[in-house]
Amino acid sequence: MKKIILLTSIFLVSIVNAQNLIENGDFEKSRSFSGQTKFEGWDFNRYLTVQKVQGYKGYGAKVYTNGATFRVVKQGNSNAISIEGNKEYTLVFWCKGQTGGEKVEPIITWYDQNGNPLGAKKELGKISPQTAWGEKTFTFVSPSVAVMAGLYFKVSDRGEAFFIDEVSLKKTGEGVAVPAPTGFQSRAFQREIEFWWDNGLPNTKWELIINGQSEILEPNRYIATKLTPNTDYKVKIRAIIESKKSDFIEKNIRTQNFTKSKSDLGRVPHLRTLTIDGTPPQTIDLFFNDLYNIDAEIQYFIDDKTIMPTNNQLHFDKKGKQTLKMLIKEEEGLEWEIEYKLNVK
Repeated sequence: MKKIILLTSIFLVSIVNAQNLIENGDFEKSRSFSGQTKFEGWDFNRYLTVQKVQGYKGYGAKVYTNGATFRVVKQGNSNAISIEGNKEYTLVFWCKGQTGGEKVEPIITWYDQNGNPLGAKKELGKISPQTAWGEKTFTFVSPSVAVMAGLYFKVSDRGEAFFIDEVSLKKTGEGVAVPAPTGFQSRAFQREIEFWWDNGLPNTKWELIINGQSEILEPNRYIATKLTPNTDYKVKIRAIIESKKSDFIEKNIRTQNFTKSKSDLGRVPHLRTLTIDGTPPQTIDLFFNDLYNIDAEIQYFIDDKTIMPTNNQLHFDKKGKQTLKMLIKEEEGLEWEIEYKLNVK
């Protein structure tokens, strides 16, 4: 038991003694300008009314909530906090306010070595302060490629007073959790959405969830297929290393709409994966635009030889000039014969 107490004490001392990465987190440095309090190292949205008042220790900030934000800044920039990738950090602040309703949400943003945002925003959750001062603590892990961080607080629009003081952000560990994915991007088409993101730590797998349907992936690219055009999809992704899992990164994506109506006499379903100059690679994905019936009957011919697709891909056995012909039948009365003159590279 004595050893456990000793180790716990050492851990607590390390947190207390760790460097606070937020300058003027105690709100002691300020000046008055045009009737407003300006706190050094902080930027309060111009629509926020803020005052310097008695805080939890010394001075603090009093903010009247109206739906705006305030943030830590350095020379006017949001990427104001130097951090290390894949490390554990703990955010602590003291606050109080009127009871009832969520008043504020702290959010961490991450930046790479070039100052570009990584997209792995860390929403720490909305809080409801009490009438007496109370401490709020949040622990999380930085993305592996992050070198800078930003911190801002999003306040509610309830028109009530919110008090904050003694804000600190300290490194408290060596990345005990899995960092969330970074660089998560997408490109939507009529029936497909392409996803890609940054590589993670060694042995990382990825869980990608699209409208509740989960896929466990090893590569950092994925194409969702057989989707519905002009439809919103809720997408979440997180990293997995053995039994440990990161936070989810979320985004909403809408697929493209058809360019022509089903009855339009000018509608011609076509392979969107063929380049405009007709120089495809030897293997192409069979992804169509303006094809209403996803189960349409389609026959493929290369130089008049019948070809059967494999895994929804078509392969050309040789390079050079060739003719690709397709016979498409959506239903009775909706049939097309399409021919492409190609120079396969």
